[in-house]
Amino acid sequence: AQQIAAREFPAVGIGFINAYANADHENRMREIVLAHNPDTHVVISAETRPVFREHARFTTTAIRAALMPVMTGYFDRLAAALGDEGFRGSLLILKSNGGVMGTELAKQRPEELIESGPAGGVAYAAYLTHATHIENIIHTDVGGTSFDASIVESGHGLITRNYELEWEVPISVPMLDIRSVGAGGGSIAWVDKGNSLRVGPKSAGSDPGPACYRRGGTEPTVTDANLILGRLHPSLGGKFTLETEAAERAIDGVARAIGLSRIETAEGIIRISCEAMAQAVKGVVVDRARDPRDYVLASFGGAGPMHACFVAQAMNVPTVLVPAHAGVASAFGAIAMNLRHDLESFLYAALDLIDTEQLNA
Repeated sequence: AQQIAAREFPAVGIGFINAYANADHENRMREIVLAHNPDTHVVISAETRPVFREHARFTTTAIRAALMPVMTGYFDRLAAALGDEGFRGSLLILKSNGGVMGTELAKQRPEELIESGPAGGVAYAAYLTHATHIENIIHTDVGGTSFDASIVESGHGLITRNYELEWEVPISVPMLDIRSVGAGGGSIAWVDKGNSLRVGPKSAGSDPGPACYRRGGTEPTVTDANLILGRLHPSLGGKFTLETEAAERAIDGVARAIGLSRIETAEGIIRISCEAMAQAVKGVVVDRARDPRDYVLASFGGAGPMHACFVAQAMNVPTVLVPAHAGVASAFGAIAMNLRHDLESFLYAALDLIDTEQLNA
């Protein structure tokens, strides 16, 4: 605890191997750490996720500890800014499980927000099942950096407890089963050492963005390829003007490297990115032993509908649904979500010796 104070760590995660059964030692350690570090965020695994198997419990605890000071500061600044603008309502935050919670709880449980953005899209897909009377929907969302896919059945998104971040880091939190890959409108096309065309996972993001945005970006992206192929109008309906010449220069650099024409290269970029999207759909559908032919593919996100038919064709999905305001589907879904909390308790016992009263309690 003294060394932690000397190094001024903003957060500490505590994980003892048997704390799921008895949290006394974790609680005592927290008291000691806080005695020497009263301003430090201290997280114990028995409160993060009191379940059997320590690896996922420890990594989830570490993630909560790492995020807590960051998200606490963010929510405090957000609440203050909204208050300055006259907001007097209750600020609710999207959760990965398809519900919402207040900011005070979100500060204490930030690991429950990891897939919260795509969760809004799943909520909108659930809304569509009621509005269209379509029972089974594959929800897909293409933004600037990623492609998200999940399944909605009978108005409900499917929940998983086996979510992993990159590098196979498990998070032991109930959340919507959403698969994400680095394929979006800003995904950058590049040539690898074998002289093969690749797309993503690196993204130009919103700043500087695709080359055609005229914000300093020079690398070719999926958006540039769509502009070259005529799938985007340069005026974007009068909202924003795209620069075709900048997109052409960016695509030409890759085209020369692989020996193809500008149009062939742009078409290749789209096909490669759509194949990556199809693999995400395949992951969520095949892992659940579902037949994609029994579903409708709903396409959300600013870049979603331009790629929906290619993804559906790759997965043999017979029907594509594009809502009128696909670009704000996740925002719409957010206002359709309810408060939701998943509370879990763990009981380990031999089946023939189990205390049914304790189990029911």
